[in-house]
Amino acid sequence: MLFFLPKTIETRESPVNGRITVSKLFGSYSIHAGGFTQSGGLVRSIWRKAVKTLANNGGSRKDILILGLGAGSAAKEIARIWPEARMIGVELDPLMIELGKRYFALQKIPQLTIVKGDAFHWVFHRTKSWRSRFDCILCDLYVGGEVPQKSMQGPFLTALRELLINNGVLLVNHLIKQGEKGQVNLLEVKLSSVFAHVERIPTPANIVFSARK
Repeated sequence: MLFFLPKTIETRESPVNGRITVSKLFGSYSIHAGGFTQSGGLVRSIWRKAVKTLANNGGSRKDILILGLGAGSAAKEIARIWPEARMIGVELDPLMIELGKRYFALQKIPQLTIVKGDAFHWVFHRTKSWRSRFDCILCDLYVGGEVPQKSMQGPFLTALRELLINNGVLLVNHLIKQGEKGQVNLLEVKLSSVFAHVERIPTPANIVFSARK
C-alpha cells in the first residue's frame, strides 16, 4: 500500500499565529497553524460547501465581508460562485497575507480588497461610521488553533448583524474539537439570541452556522 505525505515547503514564525507551515500535496498548497489547516485543502472544501449551500438557497450576493481572510480559501469560492461580488477581506496576520500572495495568488482574486488589521476593531468602527452594509459576512476567526472568545460574545455578534442588509446572512465557521461539543451548542445559543434564524450547514469537517436577521 502506498501512502502519500505532504511535502513541507516553508516554515515561518508568526507573532500572531505562532509557527506556520506551508505544505504541498499533489500540486496543491495548504497552510497550517496551531495544529490545524488554516487555508487550502480541507478549509477550501468547508467553504465550498457553505458557499454553494448559500447560493442554492439565497440567490446572488454583491457585497461580502470576510473576517479572517487567511490565504483566501473562502474568497476563491466566492469568486467562483459570484464572480461579480465585491469582497473586503480582513486579516490580522501579515505573514498569512504574504504567504497567501506567494502560494495562493491571493492578490489576483478579482474584486477583493485586502485589509490588514484586527477584525474586531474593524467591525466595531464600521458599525459606528460606515453606512455601507453587506449581503453576506463570513466569519473565520482563529488565532493558531483557537477561536477568540470575543467572536462568540453578544456585542460582536450584534455588531455583525448591524453590518448586514435586511436579508443578509452571516456564516460562521466553527472548529469541532474532541470533547468541545458544548462550545458548539453555546455558539448556537448565542447566535439564536441575536439572529432570528440560525441553521447548521454540515461540511466535510467543521460546522458552519448560517444566521439571518
